[in-house]
Amino acid sequence: MMNSVKGIEIEIPDEDGIIFNDALKYLKDKCKNITISTNTINLLIQYIMEYIENTELKGEKQKNMCIKVIEALVLELAPPQEQLILEKMLNDGTISNLIELIVSVSKGELNINQVAETTSRCVLLCIPYLFSKKNKTIKQ
Repeated sequence: MMNSVKGIEIEIPDEDGIIFNDALKYLKDKCKNITISTNTINLLIQYIMEYIENTELKGEKQKNMCIKVIEALVLELAPPQEQLILEKMLNDGTISNLIELIVSVSKGELNINQVAETTSRCVLLCIPYLFSKKNKTIKQ
């Protein structure tokens, strides 16, 4: 099944067409008072992930549906300059990676405190090294 948004075809498996149309309608309604932009992409992702989570789609199909619905909304409602940036984010995998990150966090696969602690230790170890290099460069 091909859905057309502003003359651009978005391919949706036939069995998922109803979910796509309902999700797009839901997201449009949810975002009616929001300017679609890079500053609000987090809300679009949140809203559509919450909606798709309550469908029979699971795993990779959920993520793909989220991306396709966001793409349709961006094509239809984003201002032209924002549309270009958001399309790039969709095409280069940024949105997909954000969705995967959210899923990992929701499953408890990402320990933020551990990441912060490790980063702090790395910074503490690197600072003396970086300053010693800077001092050597200045003296030369």
